[in-house]
Amino acid sequence: MAFQLAGRRIRRESDGRTRMRKIFGKTIVKIAEKDPRVVLLTGDVEQEMDTFKELFPDRFFNLGMCEQSITSLAAGLAIDGFRPVIYSISPFVIERPYEQVKIDIDEQNLPVLLIGYSDYPTHGPTHRPLNPERLATVFKNVKSYFPETEEAAEKAMLDAYLIKSPAMIYLKKNGSPIF
Repeated sequence: MAFQLAGRRIRRESDGRTRMRKIFGKTIVKIAEKDPRVVLLTGDVEQEMDTFKELFPDRFFNLGMCEQSITSLAAGLAIDGFRPVIYSISPFVIERPYEQVKIDIDEQNLPVLLIGYSDYPTHGPTHRPLNPERLATVFKNVKSYFPETEEAAEKAMLDAYLIKSPAMIYLKKNGSPIF
């Protein structure tokens, strides 16, 4: 695949950069087709969401950059019987709304699925997760997944959905570290 940028032709290699995102997009659609309670909440991250938005426009909400509010909204939706999924860049899903994840989701053991994508190391410290493996250990109810392949990412999503308790999945470019 090639594209133009500032008059230069650039070739984008198929290096797995978006594969886990594509798996996420396909898998969340599969789950939502079977469960009308699934609601997708995002904060200005819409990669691989076109099919979901097209099929379920009334269940897709891009709420902008308000991570704490998105997390509290997801908790309220879960209390009301929905199955909310939050999708954003990893630090925006777990670090910025840390207190809301701890109190609103973890303490109440609510079935909220937190999906973070970690592939922004050049965007500075705000876009790089600190140490997600270690951070995941502080929650008593949030189950965390760190898939290494597309297949593992799909399995993690299905498992996390089926356990009906809070879960966090850290997606990334294949072969790259989370942070």
